[in-house]
Amino acid sequence: MMDREKELQAEIKDLKKENEELKKQIERYREIEVELSTEADLLRNRIID
Repeated sequence: MMDREKELQAEIKDLKKENEELKKQIERYREIEVELSTEADLLRNRIID
Protein backbone atom coordinates (compact mmCIF):
# COMPACT_ATOMS: atom_id res chain seq x y z
CA MET A 1 0.00 0.00 0.00
CA MET A 2 1.28 3.44 -0.83
CA ASP A 3 2.11 5.96 1.87
CA ARG A 4 -0.57 8.33 0.60
CA GLU A 5 -3.19 5.58 0.89
CA LYS A 6 -2.15 4.92 4.48
CA GLU A 7 -2.35 8.64 5.24
CA LEU A 8 -5.81 8.86 3.74
CA GLN A 9 -7.02 5.79 5.62
CA ALA A 10 -5.72 7.26 8.89
CA GLU A 11 -7.45 10.55 8.09
CA ILE A 12 -10.71 8.76 7.33
CA LYS A 13 -10.46 6.89 10.63
CA ASP A 14 -9.89 10.16 12.51
CA LEU A 15 -12.78 11.84 10.71
CA LYS A 16 -15.13 8.97 11.52
CA LYS A 17 -14.15 9.23 15.18
CA GLU A 18 -14.67 12.99 15.14
CA ASN A 19 -18.03 12.49 13.42
CA GLU A 20 -19.18 10.13 16.17
CA GLU A 21 -18.10 12.59 18.85
CA LEU A 22 -20.00 15.38 17.11
CA LYS A 23 -23.11 13.21 16.88
CA LYS A 24 -22.91 12.66 20.65
CA GLN A 25 -22.54 16.40 21.24
CA ILE A 26 -25.52 17.15 19.01
CA GLU A 27 -27.65 14.61 20.88
CA ARG A 28 -26.66 16.17 24.20
CA TYR A 29 -27.51 19.65 22.90
CA ARG A 30 -30.92 18.35 21.82
CA GLU A 31 -31.48 16.96 25.31
CA ILE A 32 -30.50 20.31 26.82
CA GLU A 33 -32.85 22.10 24.42
CA VAL A 34 -35.76 19.92 25.55
CA GLU A 35 -34.88 20.46 29.21
CA LEU A 36 -34.69 24.22 28.78
CA SER A 37 -37.89 24.33 26.75
CA THR A 38 -39.71 22.34 29.42
CA GLU A 39 -38.33 24.58 32.16
CA ALA A 40 -39.36 27.69 30.22
CA ASP A 41 -42.88 26.29 29.78
CA LEU A 42 -43.13 25.55 33.50
CA LEU A 43 -41.94 29.04 34.40
CA ARG A 44 -44.33 30.60 31.89
CA ASN A 45 -47.28 28.63 33.30
CA ARG A 46 -46.46 29.67 36.85
CA ILE A 47 -46.34 33.31 35.81
CA ILE A 48 -49.60 33.10 33.84
CA ASP A 49 -51.44 31.00 36.44
